[in-house]
Parts: sequence; C-alpha cells; structure tokens
Amino acid sequence: MSVAASCASRAALEELLAKLRMEQDEVTDTLKILNTSAKAEDKLADVQRARARLSSSLDTAAELGTAAETAAYLSESVSNRVNSVLLLYNRALQARTMVDQTMALKQAIVSMYAAMDQRDWERAASAARMAFDLPESVRTGSFAAKMTPTIELPEAPMVSLNSAAQDMCALFAREFKKAAAERKMDQVTRYLKLFPLIGYDQDGLSRYSWFISEVISGQSRSLLLLSSHDPGSTPDTNPKFYGLVFARLFENVAVILAQHAPLIERHYTKGSAMTQIVEKVQIEIDTQSGLIIDTWWDERRLDRVLSEVKSYSYPALAAHLIQTNQDQPESFETADLATASQILAELTTMLNRWALYRSFIEERWPEALKSMYQSELEEKIDRQLRPAFDVLALFVFRRSVEKAVDLDELPPAGSEYHDEAPLVSTMIDDVMYVLRTLLEQIEDAGDKKIIQSSLPSFRRVLEGDYMGTIQRKIRDSAPSRLSSDTQSPFLIYLNDLIISSEYIAKIVRSIFNLDQVAEAQALVDGVTSKAQDMLDSGCQTYFAAQLSTQIRTACTTAFKGSYMLSPTDNESNKAVVFEGLWRKTFEPLQKQLNPSVYKKMVSLSAGFTARLLEKYIWLLDKKVNEMGAIALDRDISRVLSVISESDYNLRDKFVRVCQIVMLIGDEEIETVLTSEEEHNARHIRV
Repeated sequence: MSVAASCASRAALEELLAKLRMEQDEVTDTLKILNTSAKAEDKLADVQRARARLSSSLDTAAELGTAAETAAYLSESVSNRVNSVLLLYNRALQARTMVDQTMALKQAIVSMYAAMDQRDWERAASAARMAFDLPESVRTGSFAAKMTPTIELPEAPMVSLNSAAQDMCALFAREFKKAAAERKMDQVTRYLKLFPLIGYDQDGLSRYSWFISEVISGQSRSLLLLSSHDPGSTPDTNPKFYGLVFARLFENVAVILAQHAPLIERHYTKGSAMTQIVEKVQIEIDTQSGLIIDTWWDERRLDRVLSEVKSYSYPALAAHLIQTNQDQPESFETADLATASQILAELTTMLNRWALYRSFIEERWPEALKSMYQSELEEKIDRQLRPAFDVLALFVFRRSVEKAVDLDELPPAGSEYHDEAPLVSTMIDDVMYVLRTLLEQIEDAGDKKIIQSSLPSFRRVLEGDYMGTIQRKIRDSAPSRLSSDTQSPFLIYLNDLIISSEYIAKIVRSIFNLDQVAEAQALVDGVTSKAQDMLDSGCQTYFAAQLSTQIRTACTTAFKGSYMLSPTDNESNKAVVFEGLWRKTFEPLQKQLNPSVYKKMVSLSAGFTARLLEKYIWLLDKKVNEMGAIALDRDISRVLSVISESDYNLRDKFVRVCQIVMLIGDEEIETVLTSEEEHNARHIRV
C-alpha cells in the first residue's frame, strides 16, 4: 500500500505533498553542490598550471634584475669617467685660452710700446685697445703678472697699460690742442679718434667740446670786431648787424656739430657722447650769445628806446577816437617808429636762430634739449628779449595804425567797387601790410610764449584802436534824412569794416594754424564778431536815414490807385515804375559797396518793402476786380524778381504778400496767415 493511499484525509495528503516537495528541494541543492565542486576542481588545476608558469617568470625577472644592476654600475662608472675627461678638457681649454689671452696681452703691450717708440700713435692706440678689450681677469690675474713682464717692461701688465695710456692721453691732448690752434682739421680728427681707443673717452669729449667752444668764441669775437675792419658793415650802418652776428653764431655751431657727429658717434658711445658735447658747448653759447645780446642792448640803447616806447601816448590816435570835432593836438614824437622797427627785426632774427638751433638739436639729440631750456641764454631771453619783443611789436603796430589813420584818404569820387580793387580808404592797405609783417615776425621768432603774449595785444589794438577809429568815422559821416549823397564816406567806411575783417582772417590763417594756436583763433573770432556788429549797426543807420525814405517813396509812387481793370485795359505799369525807382536807388550802391554789405542793405530793404506792399494790398479792399487780381499778381512777381536779383532767398520775406495775392485770386493754398487774415484776403476782390 502506497504512502498516498494511507492518507485518510485531504489535510494529510497536503502535508505529505509538502514533505515530498521539501525532499525534492534538498536533492536539487545537493546536485548543485556536486556540480559546483567539479568546476572548482577544474579551476584549481588551472591555478596550478599558472603557478608553474609564474615561477618560471619570477626566475627570469630575477636574472634580469641582476643584469640591470650590473649595467647601472657600469653606466655610472662610464659617466664618471666621461665627466672626468670633460672636466680635464675644459680645464685644458681654459688654460689654453688663458695662455693665448696672456700671450695676446703681452704681444699687445710690447706692440704698443714699440709703436710709441716709433711715434705710430694709431698702431699704439689700437694695440692698447686690444689689450683693454681682453677680460679683466686676464689683465689683472697672477698668471699674466708673472708671464707678461719682460726685461724692457718689468711692470705688471695693468701698470704698463695704464702708464702708457696716460702718456698717450697727455700727448694726444697736446697734439689736439696744437692742431686746434692751427685749425688743422685733419689732425683734430686724427687725435679725436684716438682717445676712446686708449680708454679716455671723456677726455676726448672734453677736448672736442673745448675745441668747439674755442671756435665759437673766436668766430664770435671776429664777428663783433668786423665793424672795425669793414666800415660798410657796422652796427651804425647796418641795422641788422647784431642779428646777423647772432645768427652766424648758431649757424657755425650747427655746422660744426653736424660735420663731426658721424665721427663722434662712430668712435664714441652713440647718442650719449653727442649729448654731452651739446651740453658742454651750450655753456660757451651762453657766454658768447650773452656777450652779443649785452653789446646789442647797449649799442642800440634799448633801455632808452623801451622807456620812450612805453611812455608814448598816441595823441593822434586818441584825437581820432575822442576829439574828432576838435583840432588834433600837435604830436611831439619821441619814440621813433623806424628805430623800433629795425630793432624789432634784429630781435626777431635772434629769436629765430635760437629757435632753429633748438629744433636742430631736438631732431638729432633730443636728450640734450632739457639743458638748453635750463641754459643761461634761455633765462636771458625770458628776462630781457621776450618782454622787449612784446613792447616793441605792440608799439610798432599801434603806431603804424595811428599813422595810417592820420594819413587816411578816401578813394577818388566816382570810383567803383571791384573784387581786385575794393573801394576802401587808404588806411586798410597800410594797416594790413604792417599786420602781416608783424605777424610773420612773431611766427618767425619761433617762440610760443611770444605768440601767447603778442596776439592778445594785437587783438586789443585791432578791436579798440583800429575798429574804434572806423566806428567813429562811420558815426561822424552818418547820412541824414535830407542828404542825397550816394557817394557818402559812410559807405566807404562800411566797406572798410568788412574788408578789414576778411583780410585779417586771411592773413592770420595764412601764418598760423588756428587749430593749434588758440590766440590766433581768438583774434580772428573777436575781430570778425566786432566787425559784424558794427556793420549791422551801420547798415541799420544808413537804411533808416536813406533807404527807408526812398523805398517808401518808390512804393507810394508806384502803387497808388486801384486794380479795377477792364478786359480791354488789363495792363498795369505799377511794377515798372517801382523797378525804375528801385534800380535808381540800389544800382549806385551796388557799384560802391562790398557784396556782403550790399546784401545786408538789400535784405533790410526787402523786408521793409514787403511790409509796405502788404499794407498797400490790405488797403485795396473792394478795389480789385478779376482782371485787377491778375495784374496785381504779375506786378508782385515782377517786384520780387527785381528785389531778389542779388539773392534769391529774399523772396522768403514776401511770403505773406504772395499768399494774400493768391487768396485774392481765389486760389486754395495753405498759408501762414491767421484765419481772419485769410477771410479778409478772400474778400478784397469785388
């Protein structure tokens, strides 16, 4: 009977089934373990085989390690041997170099003394240079001290070298001085080249600086003494004498420096050597230029001249500005214009040459420029010459303006204006000529401080004295309402204003760069502004006194009556009459006035005419028919054509007049009129 059959109930059967499943799981686990054990044995066998191979590799590695240790030992041994050989080689090479250099030192010293005995200074100096170029360790070393002395030269090498160099330096100095005194430039150049070879560069530069200073001093003295040998070239007979002497001084210095600079820079330290020379030469320049300036100052009696110039009161100019209705006071002139002009020209030459010399040095050796600005000459210029220049330039200009105003004449009656020959008074050309000359002198002086001080002074003279005189002449010659003189001086003086401002601006711009010289720009702006203000005022004066009356007469004469025209009689001669009267008034003006002045006159007149015509048209209420409106439009168009001949933009002043006329003709337009004015304009025509 099976176990399952013995189960009496369902629960017993389920319990039996559970036990069977547990037993099955145990059997399965046992089988898995057995299977795993077989694989482990296989792996273990693999490990045993790998162990055998690894053991063989370890034996091989041990053998290689032993071989490497042996190789490293051999390598270190070889390296040490190589280093020892290299060390021995370098020591041998150094020893050989030391021996060679010591032999070269000995040979150079022997050759130097041999050349000195033969007075072959170039070879001696070159041998000394070879010795000095050797390393100091060789020249001062104990080996050289033992090996170089000879029976003839028992001293240590540096003792022999220094002794010979000192002897040669002293000899070169004597020979250089002798050659310089005899002006043998080939010998001067010869010995100048030798100083740096023996290590006495500074001595050479000092000797050369002394030589140039001697040349400068000698030439300066000879120039100042020239007057005693040449009666035709003395301070009294030649007003440019001291200026030329001063100029020659700097020209000679510049020529000498330029000629010898290549030699100096080739044999001495480039740049710094010439800088030292320039700085030392400047000391002699200070002395000689100071002597020239002091002599010039005394001979030209500058103290007296400046005192007279400063005390001059410009009586004639004051009379023109203030006392125009009185007799001019008699002028007892103590300050001579010609003398002041000559001194100023001479002073300009001096300042110009100093500026050119500074520019020359700045371009070639800019490092030396600082010493020039700190020199005694620059201090003397700042203390004496610049103030003197300002005083003299201002006097010459203002006195010239005074003379020009005093001698002023109007052009002949009947003259007409031309661009090539403007219709102006004679003082314009005189003043402009002097102004150009003086501004060119200021520019030629090459001194920024003088420009900064002189131009504002000139501006004050132009705006105050010159323009003030023209303003007074305009005021005194202003026409009255009863005058009918179409060639009034008043118009000429208006031309003077505009031509003066244009000429002044042109002159200043041709001499100075206005973008870089603020004082020049201020001068042009100030004079132009004042001239324009005076011109506007003058044009208003002439318009009020003359043109307004004549234009009013022209308008009332031409435009009278109504515009009630018939189809058979639809022509109007009003514009023709106006044109004739207008041309009669303005054509003479156009022949006399500068175009700019004439344009201002016409502009004022056009505005006034427009107001008169507008007033006349408003008075035509119910006096214009259809044909009359057409004629009115033609007349106004002709008037505009006549008035705007010289300037088309003058039509803008008649905008209101034209729009009123168009509204009278029933045209639909946008206007600048008010609504009421538009309404009234449309109802003028019947």
